[in-house]
Amino acid sequence: MKATTTIPAQSGTTASRAPRQKGIIKEAIGLSDVKSLRAQARQGIEDGAMTAGSKANVETVIRLLNEALATEIVCILRYKRHYFMASRINSLGVKAEFLQHVIEEQTHADQLAERIVQLGGGAKALS
Repeated sequence: MKATTTIPAQSGTTASRAPRQKGIIKEAIGLSDVKSLRAQARQGIEDGAMTAGSKANVETVIRLLNEALATEIVCILRYKRHYFMASRINSLGVKAEFLQHVIEEQTHADQLAERIVQLGGGAKALS
């Protein structure tokens, strides 16, 4: 017969339950075999940035990301031009808005460039 543990219930009564079995949580989520975990991690690193279930053509993805990167760079230049051209007395708010857009677009460009490199590509000039 299994031993039971009495624990106080929230309503002031007591409830009984069997003690927890050691390692049941680790087994349930697959953490009991360290060698298996290491092998899975190594395989993920060797596979690169694409997941096993991905059906996308890496070259196509890189090409599309490069096109998006080119668009972001154009936006950065456009907003910088607007920022520098805003020169009237009451233009400080407008300049701040354009500068914020520059920062946001630069962040997008950085994210795109990082993903391109993760996939094994490089920035390419678009024709």
